[in-house]
Amino acid sequence: MKKLLQPLFVLALGLGASACQTQEAEQQSAIEEPAAAVDTDAIRAGVEDAAQQWSAAAGAGDAEALTNLYAADATIYAPDTPPVTGRDAIHAFFTEMVSEGPTPTTLTTNEVIIPESGEIAIELGSFTDATGSGKYVGVYENIDGNWKLIADAWNSNGPATANTE
Repeated sequence: MKKLLQPLFVLALGLGASACQTQEAEQQSAIEEPAAAVDTDAIRAGVEDAAQQWSAAAGAGDAEALTNLYAADATIYAPDTPPVTGRDAIHAFFTEMVSEGPTPTTLTTNEVIIPESGEIAIELGSFTDATGSGKYVGVYENIDGNWKLIADAWNSNGPATANTE
């Protein structure tokens, strides 16, 4: 009986070792597979294009076009106002902004930061408009093939004003 169990024991050990090697090989393969390359040039171009669309829409006084550059749940952090969140509120914000006429604005993208995943992009830029110059930060997400702002903040380079409210 002992002689009969010995070959079964050796067979079981061999199968166990083989299974471990297969599992290790699969894990190693998963580790070694490189992630898909992120096309940083295309992302940068998409963000810069969105900035130029923003500038053109502001210059045309087109609140609808400005609104369409933002994700549905985006938030704007504009100077001297509370945060503006969501498509309807953003549209109302831009409608009021352009109510007195077009707002010619020149945007200059100074840097686009692209995290390794490529899922978002952060634009650091400067602007000039009728009131002077300033800087901005835009956070973009690729939504259905278009880079949309999910957060946007800007302020002027002028002196800080006292809030008397």
